[in-house]
Amino acid sequence: MQNASPLLELSQNTSFKIYRKAYQKSLPLLRAIRRWVKK
Repeated sequence: MQNASPLLELSQNTSFKIYRKAYQKSLPLLRAIRRWVKK
């Protein structure tokens, strides 16, 4: 289990970076949708 830990940590870190990048790209879109919904 200890041998697999660093690999798991690395994959989690990579997926987190991808998720954060996607979130930052979608943030302006979400704001635009919110503004549109408020109208």
